[in-house]
Amino acid sequence: MKGKEDIKGQSADGEQLLDKLLKQEEWNAEPVWERCVADIKRIEARKAQGKRRWIWSSGIAASVAIALFAVTFFLFNSPPYSETDSHVRLVRGGKTVLVHSDLQSINGGKIDNDTLTEYNHSVVGELAQDLEVHVPFGKRFCTILNDGTSVTLNGGTVFHYQSKFGGNERRVRLAKGQAFFEVAHNPKKPFVVEVEDSEIKVLGTSFDIKDYAEQGEIVTTLVLGKIKVKNGDSEVEISPSEQAVIRKGEKVIQIDSVDVAPHVAWLRGRILAKPLTVKEVFLQLERLHGYRFDYAKAKNCMDIQIIATFDKQDSIEDILEVISRMADFQYAFSGNTIKVYR
Repeated sequence: MKGKEDIKGQSADGEQLLDKLLKQEEWNAEPVWERCVADIKRIEARKAQGKRRWIWSSGIAASVAIALFAVTFFLFNSPPYSETDSHVRLVRGGKTVLVHSDLQSINGGKIDNDTLTEYNHSVVGELAQDLEVHVPFGKRFCTILNDGTSVTLNGGTVFHYQSKFGGNERRVRLAKGQAFFEVAHNPKKPFVVEVEDSEIKVLGTSFDIKDYAEQGEIVTTLVLGKIKVKNGDSEVEISPSEQAVIRKGEKVIQIDSVDVAPHVAWLRGRILAKPLTVKEVFLQLERLHGYRFDYAKAKNCMDIQIIATFDKQDSIEDILEVISRMADFQYAFSGNTIKVYR
């Protein structure tokens, strides 16, 4: 595997662009590599203790949103999480390992501050192993693949890959959830991400993929480089600040120009609503804070748009207090579920 400096050099352009995006939002940006190998839970502190940075515009409660993406993978009547569900799970060779603060390695890989590095796969004749990473809601996890590619996984994500890449391509699979990729450059061995029946093919770039099942869309947002998105017989190439949307059951690939910053905000533990619907904010809060929302009795306010910035350091109670005033609903905690009603 290549050294840290080599990998950082490969992704320098992507890091500079991300830093620029983050600075535009007044974030304390770090290079993505440094974020992965450092404590992923360490997010910038508030600039002023007790001071909120809620921003909203007048008349917003009457707005109706156009759904972009973001839906939870599980039904709202699913049971509360068990203790096992609070840990990242690594499945390697059919064996499951729970990631905790005392775990420093798993066969063939090193674990350091919520980052798994595939570092020991240069032995001639060694067989590649299939790996799965399961990240629960409320957690994030970074894995550095054997080729130097870094993949940051959001809460509620399942990701499949191999301990080393053979053949003429590097192929991985996002089973569900959200992932941000910084792909190590190798023009002789393209990097391919499978997402259900679709695939994204790159040579070296930075991009975000969301596959939130109940929304019925696969959304790919490009930060740097170029990628090809394939869906059945359709194939399109997108450029930075463009987004490819595939609606499940359809063969058409929709291309939109977007502001990238809101789509990578989760990398810094933020929700950047510019704007987002109440439902979309709830779905991101599930991944950020680990709670589940039951809004069956408040569906008529889920399409209300809000403009706001929320940090992971902000308590779920404070966030809900603000949103409830903006969208005119009430809420109650029931274990790990937040019930919303009007």
